Amino acid sequence: MNLGELLTQLRLELSDTINTVSPTSAMLSNDALWPDSQLVNYLNWAEREFATRTGFYRDTTSAITSIPLVVGQVDYPLDQRILSVLSVSLNAPQNFPVSSMWPMSYADMDPAVRTEFNGVQLQPASVYSDTYGIPEQVQTPLPLGWATDKAANTLTIFPAWQGYWPANWNTTPQMNLRVERLPYNSFNPNLLTQVPGIPIQYHLALVWGAAWQALLTTDVDGYAPAQAATFQQRFEMEILSARRDMMRRMRIKPVVQVGSMGRW
Repeated sequence: MNLGELLTQLRLELSDTINTVSPTSAMLSNDALWPDSQLVNYLNWAEREFATRTGFYRDTTSAITSIPLVVGQVDYPLDQRILSVLSVSLNAPQNFPVSSMWPMSYADMDPAVRTEFNGVQLQPASVYSDTYGIPEQVQTPLPLGWATDKAANTLTIFPAWQGYWPANWNTTPQMNLRVERLPYNSFNPNLLTQVPGIPIQYHLALVWGAAWQALLTTDVDGYAPAQAATFQQRFEMEILSARRDMMRRMRIKPVVQVGSMGRW
């Protein structure tokens, strides 16, 4: 469903069908309880909520997943759309992996461990030589670990890059991230052909989430908290279904325990 179809379906769910979306314009007359701009805001909220709670927007290819390395820099700001960083690699032909050090920060590491870490002794030098073409005699000043600070929205690497980049890689010195993110672009009421990035079977979830929010708007005649609760329940069920779908895709078994300490 594109944005125009989502808006049409949303108005049907809300019984706000005095007007329909014009094929040539996103504008409605003043008869509508909710203008398009307001409903689009609710659809944007629903898509962001869906992304945050399901992790469906996984990304390795957009511009926000590539971070150029800067000599001596440890902290790198992350794009506001990134919800979490799943993995980090250097831009080598075979993606030189950078290990996650979360929740331990570099500053909290034992000094002896930190020395080993800086000296690239976490793995035998031959591993880097054979796999990535880095000379064994080089005490590689390449970042080997990373952690994120959600409060500051930054990615921290350990150690800081010192400017060494294997010539045989023939690539740009940068980090490549695998992330969970919010929608890359928000819906625009003037672009009715926009399509959500989630699978089509979950498009109605956005309609139900938007209807939930619309019916809680107290400054319009459509305020209906009881009906809003029905749409909230539908939206929550779709979130649960999507999370299970994501776990199946990742081949992760859901945790199920019973009893007083049980959890799902």
